[in-house]
Amino acid sequence: MTGAQRGKAVLAVGLGLAMVVGIPLLIAWMLSRHADSRIQSGPLLLDDTEAPQMAFVLEDTRAQAVENGLVRSRSRQYAQVVDMRDGRLLWSRRLDAEDAQGRDWGRGTLLGASQRNLFAWRNAVYAFDRTDGRRVTPDGPLASPVQRAHYDVQAGQLAIVDGQGRAWRVDGDTLATTAADEIDPATLFDEAQPSTSAPALALASAAVDADGLWTLLAAPAEAQALAAGRERSGDDMLDARRQWLRGRLDWRSPEANRVAPVGEAVFIRGVFLRDPARAPLDVETVLSQVGAEDEVPTPESPRMPHFGREPSDFPSEAAYRQARARYRAQLPAALRRFHDEQADYRRAMAAYREQRQQADARARQARDARNAYIRAMRGLLRRAPLAADDALWTVGARHDRLVLHARDAARGAPQLLSAVGEDGVVSWTLALGVERLDAIWRTRDGALLAAGRSDDARSDVLLRVDPGRGTGWRYLARTRDTQPLAPEATR
Repeated sequence: MTGAQRGKAVLAVGLGLAMVVGIPLLIAWMLSRHADSRIQSGPLLLDDTEAPQMAFVLEDTRAQAVENGLVRSRSRQYAQVVDMRDGRLLWSRRLDAEDAQGRDWGRGTLLGASQRNLFAWRNAVYAFDRTDGRRVTPDGPLASPVQRAHYDVQAGQLAIVDGQGRAWRVDGDTLATTAADEIDPATLFDEAQPSTSAPALALASAAVDADGLWTLLAAPAEAQALAAGRERSGDDMLDARRQWLRGRLDWRSPEANRVAPVGEAVFIRGVFLRDPARAPLDVETVLSQVGAEDEVPTPESPRMPHFGREPSDFPSEAAYRQARARYRAQLPAALRRFHDEQADYRRAMAAYREQRQQADARARQARDARNAYIRAMRGLLRRAPLAADDALWTVGARHDRLVLHARDAARGAPQLLSAVGEDGVVSWTLALGVERLDAIWRTRDGALLAAGRSDDARSDVLLRVDPGRGTGWRYLARTRDTQPLAPEATR
């Protein structure tokens, strides 16, 4: 065999090996593009021990084949628990019970947790030991098919309805069961489960303190329009560049309003984080209308003289006649006073009507000015609600505010989190590795916990941030990997 022939043979073998190895890798890569992992239930904060945890149900979807543009996939449900201190996955257990038709279908959900056990539901009730995820298989009603289940956080008990429609209570720690014939299965499950309901993302575009001082994240031109009570429909790309501004927005005296930037930092699509436990404010209540000028007293009408008494009001008929005679003697003078008072009343009513018209005009002007401010605020509040200044999430002795913003103005841009002091100076900025946040929590030790989404990674993401240091971790649900978060820049 010549050298050329040997070269061709080696090349052919190499191509064959490449196809044998490469084609499966190519197929795996193509299928991986259709994989996805989403948190379906929870997260449930187990923040009552020395080792705080976060539990949730994960739907893990894997593509099996792509045929004519259609993806055939398989989804599995897992109960997972993560250590909130370092983001490490402690355990993951599949929820694999089949439904009444023998199909591996149905959405998993968390029911709640006791000190010892975590309870989940998917075609059956699951009780997992919180320490290691070992599934507990008790005797009694929990071992049989269960139609419905509900966890009572206050009582620390699980309420279930078995296959025969009978209700039972199950102790959250011992799993001991007792009959609960007083439970009405038709109404037991009407209430939402507060322990597993995820909070909304607690944001604020503007905040106002008790002295009427406003703190805004807005474009400077937008702030000036707000100060004057004008609506502004500016370019969205320009409004994306928001600064920290402070000043007064008083609809009663717009000429005295002053709003100025605090610091030089610019936050793309920035919004404040607020304490999740504090409700937003209603802008119409904050911009309330109070004015003594609207209180114009109505003149009192004079009363026509009238005897208006009956014989029964007197001790005798003679006393009645004497009183009536005195009234008739005084009547001419009383009528003259009545006519004089009536003339004064007409003049007072004319003055009242004029004052009332002026007061109504002032009230209309004030109402129009107030409504103009409310309309002008709408663009700002569409981004996030209004909050009380002390409801904004603050950190440390500097009272740094937490600002959620984007790396750039593109749709779906990566999200950043910054701590900004009262002087407008940024203490730290974290790249969160998500395209959006969906919910935030505040733990007992002051840490920020969040759930978000990374579309690039096709995965939901859990985050923990220590706002005092600007560090934390992110847990990628699809890969089960935990990655550290560290400040990327100080601006």
